[in-house]
Amino acid sequence: MAATDALPALTDNKPARKGSVEERMYHEIYDAIMEHRLPPRTKLTEHSLCEIYSTARHTVRKVLSRLAADGMVDLEPNRGAFIASPSTDEAHDMFELRQMLERAVLEKLASLPNVRTVIAPLRK
Repeated sequence: MAATDALPALTDNKPARKGSVEERMYHEIYDAIMEHRLPPRTKLTEHSLCEIYSTARHTVRKVLSRLAADGMVDLEPNRGAFIASPSTDEAHDMFELRQMLERAVLEKLASLPNVRTVIAPLRK
């Protein structure tokens, strides 16, 4: 299996970002995590990332360390890097936050005098 087969979410035919390989790699992995193209506990191998981005291991390690510092990746000694998985408490907090936001949006919409004209384009 080719290294790029292991991480297909990073090779999704989007136009290449401008900037250094390090910056491009960081943002592409970050975006793939946020867009759920890389689900929690997906292993990110240095070898695969080196092949995908045609770069050296030290660059990959810098990016993985940066993603770990941002809470996006878990670095496990002697095992590698994995997409972070939220804890039960974090998932609960996110669910509560989402409920609060949805309630606030609905209250705001309900208070608008022309709510039908605001909602109509959203239904398309």
